[in-house]
Formats: sequence, structure tokens, C-alpha cells
Amino acid sequence: MELESIRKLYAYNHWANDEVLAGVAGLSWEELTRKDGTSFGSLWGTLVHIFGVEWLYPQRWRGTFPRALLSQTGIEGLDGLHEYWEGVRTDQRGFIDELTEERLVQRVEYINLQGEKFGYPLVDQMRHLVNHSSYHRGQVALQLRWLGKPAHATDYLLYLDEQLA
Repeated sequence: MELESIRKLYAYNHWANDEVLAGVAGLSWEELTRKDGTSFGSLWGTLVHIFGVEWLYPQRWRGTFPRALLSQTGIEGLDGLHEYWEGVRTDQRGFIDELTEERLVQRVEYINLQGEKFGYPLVDQMRHLVNHSSYHRGQVALQLRWLGKPAHATDYLLYLDEQLA
């Protein structure tokens, strides 16, 4: 029951991340890196954060505890970010393909970037990751509007409508 819900949620999350990348595709490097006073300093910083955390959590679920996120200088432009995301998406799909109902309810402990230990059921961490990305995708939409650009909508119901079409 939970497993099918997680699969559906991650299919949505992958679609929404693709929509965000499509929405920033025509931006110049100056627009992407323009300082805007947000948490990660720029639209580029927000994008790198989203995809860095998309990578981070599956590492934790496998028992590896990276000490740093992807650096804003660790990716070369939007092409590099697309390539990075494709690798992360492939990794996530592989992880999800191996999941069982039993594994989803197991407590998974991890060490965060500050060296602190936490633990939650895997299913809750997986929901958290999608929620985290949704939150920051909303920030990307705002940052695009500040630049006078349109933002792709990434609502879950829009995803469902597209799947039914």
C-alpha cells in the first residue's frame, strides 16, 4: 500500500523537477546567478540545492553519510545540472525498484551535515524529500517571476491530469 504511494509520489517529483529545469532552460548565466537575497543567494543556488538534496537522501538511506552538499561551482551550467539530475533520478529509481513494504516502515538512522544523528521511518524520510523539493520549486517560481519570466506550474494535480491525457 505505502510502496505504490511512494512510487507515485516519486514519479510526480521527477516530473516536477523536469518541469523546473524546462522553465529555466532559456535563462542566461547572468540571470541564473543574479544575487537575489534568497536562502541560497540566487536562482542557480536554489536549483543546485534542490538537486543536491535529491542526491543526499538516498545516500543516507543506503547508510552513507556525506559531509557536504553539491557545491554551486561543482556543476557546469544548466547542461551539467541536467546531466547530474539524470544520474540522481536513475539512482532514485533503482532504489525505489528495490523497495519493499517492510523496508519502508523501518527506522533509518543517519548523520546530518552537521554531524548530528537522526532517525525516522524510511517512508517519512522519502515523503520529506519530495516535500523539500516542492518547497524549493516554489521558490524557483518566485525567482523566475522576479526576473520577469514565466514559471512552469508543478502542482500534483497538474501532473495527474497530464498522466490521464
